[in-house]
Amino acid sequence: MAAIFLASAFAVVITDESSEAVAAGDLDNYYYNQLSADEKSIFDTMMDPTTGIKTDSILSETVGTVTTYYVPVATAVNFGDAEQALSAACRVYEAVKLQDPFAWFTWGNDAAIQSVTVTASAPAEFKIKISGEYCKGNSLPEVKTGLQTMVDQSKAKLTELIASFDLGSKSDAEKLDKLNDYICGKSIEYDAEAEYSSSIYGALVAADDKGVHRILCEGYSSLVQAFCIQEHIPCISVFGMSAQSENDYHAWNVVVIGSGTVYSAYGIDATWNDTGSDKRAFLLAGALSEDAGITFTMSHQAFRFDSDWYGSDYSAYKTVAPYTFMGYALSDEGYEWPADNSIVTTIVEYAPWIVVAVICALLAFVLFNMGKRGD
Repeated sequence: MAAIFLASAFAVVITDESSEAVAAGDLDNYYYNQLSADEKSIFDTMMDPTTGIKTDSILSETVGTVTTYYVPVATAVNFGDAEQALSAACRVYEAVKLQDPFAWFTWGNDAAIQSVTVTASAPAEFKIKISGEYCKGNSLPEVKTGLQTMVDQSKAKLTELIASFDLGSKSDAEKLDKLNDYICGKSIEYDAEAEYSSSIYGALVAADDKGVHRILCEGYSSLVQAFCIQEHIPCISVFGMSAQSENDYHAWNVVVIGSGTVYSAYGIDATWNDTGSDKRAFLLAGALSEDAGITFTMSHQAFRFDSDWYGSDYSAYKTVAPYTFMGYALSDEGYEWPADNSIVTTIVEYAPWIVVAVICALLAFVLFNMGKRGD
């Protein structure tokens, strides 16, 4: 059996085109619906409708002194050769990652290359590597138990976090605003070096000694997506190329909100909101929403696997065609937030001038009293 490897790769096409008609259910099973019948069969084999990617079947293999863990997938689908099987397996693998924020353990940093191994094509069988950073323990039972514990902890923390927001009867936009406030607060910080930074586990459970969750863009987008799933807000995660991040690799979200028959599609980049000065700049942005003169969809471009960005080390994988998904076009304009005329907002807005006025008044009072003593 020939083993064929592929680096994690896909392309999601998003342009400066707006969606002519947006419906509430457009994002339901968005990537799954773009799979072929055979690919859907593989997806269904891999995923449990209730619990997500199946972790109870995890196996291990040792080569020399190195032990790796993987999710085995055995299907009833027949392909003509290993290359066709690889193409289908990797497309399904990408759909799983994009659709399930709790499948993070299959796409950590050390699983980006050689994540999918095809071991048979008729019927198709393959392995999905589990990122080593999530394989805690000295035996297969310990690793499986530890991994399930991490998944359970993440889901419990998400439920706890949402309960703390007291969302009540808030609209979808208000709910997302509340989440954005939390993300841009003191509980989360961007950190490219922290352990678990590319996952929702890092966003919700793992923290430093000060209780701060340190994550990358994948962690931010996974948190937004998981929040939306629980709050029944249509949402997808998108991976691609950005105009601002240091290595150009980025992740963000698309949501659909509205009421009745009127819905709009917006982009959310929680990473840039948290790290930028304007905490709402990329919250419910439209296709033509601008920051620094660049529209949202021009600064958030899906990447192609054969991009020169991958460099010579990835040349062996450039012979494999990109695995593409159709992107979802955003509405032209961003969400129009209601004006906040509360007294607190007014005080904050005019605080510098109030401080100056108080200082001037105190200075005048001091000078007046000094003058009186001089008399």
